[in-house]
Amino acid sequence: MDTITFTQSDPLKDKIVNYWQSRSESFSELHQRALHDSIAERWYTEIAPELKTDEKVPGDLKILDIGCGTGFFSILTAKKGFRVTGIDLTPAMIDESKKNAAKEKVNVTFLEMDAEYPTLEEGSFDLLITRNLTWTLPHLEDAYANWFKLLKPDGTLLNFDGDYHSLDQSCHKRLPESHAHNHLSREQNEACEDIYRNLPQDTKPYIDVALMRKAGFRDILVDMELSKRIYTDIDDYYNPVPMFRLRAKKPIN
Repeated sequence: MDTITFTQSDPLKDKIVNYWQSRSESFSELHQRALHDSIAERWYTEIAPELKTDEKVPGDLKILDIGCGTGFFSILTAKKGFRVTGIDLTPAMIDESKKNAAKEKVNVTFLEMDAEYPTLEEGSFDLLITRNLTWTLPHLEDAYANWFKLLKPDGTLLNFDGDYHSLDQSCHKRLPESHAHNHLSREQNEACEDIYRNLPQDTKPYIDVALMRKAGFRDILVDMELSKRIYTDIDDYYNPVPMFRLRAKKPIN
């Protein structure tokens, strides 16, 4: 896989992109299978309450999947009839997203784009979704401020994340042999550890709530029980780090 370096280089982002560039194909295969596993509906159950379809048909509602990876949430919601855009900074992830959407026969707009500084029309989305992204962002305050602008009034941000900085490496010992973490190369493990060391060490989700409020979000709900609902089995999809669900609203006025 080619190494990617940006003209206006951010060394940490370069490292993150190149790490995921190297994992894009295996990551894509895993999430393609997940779309046809019961875990897909468990994830959709976490999203569905925020999609108000009482007065609108799904096709009237616009979703932005931020840091879409290989398109799992983008494709999952597009299958339900919503208009979806997915953005990711890693070129290979966008390539895999497009392939996966074609396999699933859904229309999604996938764009290579920096999640912290998306160049999209302000006030154009009903729902923003992001998973396992905000803990990696070096400019999280900017990200929340920019995401706030993208939402329509009364729009919703859903952030699924975990406190990965508190990760105890011994938790990986419980993972099945087939789990992706057991098949990383030495170079990938070293790259991952290097990224961990250089990421902001903010305490989550408390930093998120503070920055959401500063950006203008209101009606913020913090749910620390997400993992118990999603990861019902220790299988190939299992995440040993407890995840939380953050829901925040953009006020009407």
